[in-house]
Amino acid sequence: MVNKNELVELLQKYGFTEEQINRIVKSKTLIKIGIIDKIEQNLEVLVNNNIHLENISRCLTVLFKNDCLEIKEIFKVLDAHNISKETIENCLSVLAQGKIQGKAKEIEEKFKILDEYEIPKHNIEENYGIIFKKNINDFTKIFSKLPEDANNENIIMYMKLKGYYNKIVTII
Repeated sequence: MVNKNELVELLQKYGFTEEQINRIVKSKTLIKIGIIDKIEQNLEVLVNNNIHLENISRCLTVLFKNDCLEIKEIFKVLDAHNISKETIENCLSVLAQGKIQGKAKEIEEKFKILDEYEIPKHNIEENYGIIFKKNINDFTKIFSKLPEDANNENIIMYMKLKGYYNKIVTII
């Protein structure tokens, strides 16, 4: 069990406001986990990557669901593909994909597919959360030519990524 005083001290050290600290301390999930070192390591990585405390306090899973080394790797992949800090902050849950080692490699695989299909960066950023929270098998179905993969969700996502969604397209 996490000592609440230790948790409060840790959060104060990183500059969280009293309101944010209260929101975090009231989170039964964080209290049950009992891993203050993991929280501190993840906080350090997030702060070093200029993630605002307000956004962290809105997505508490980023503090404990993933390993700090994996979060660092995910940041490297996102940085290499010029994904903006604002986009990352809008969906921090991409960094908190559970205890999945190799998530950074999976994200890199998705970027290869996006590059192959010439998906523009702004379309990637607009659909960032949907793209990077999907597992790789579901993601590849978006680009599949198999009839069984042509469900509404995959077709709509393909159209959004290609920039065709909500547009009139004619063939001449």
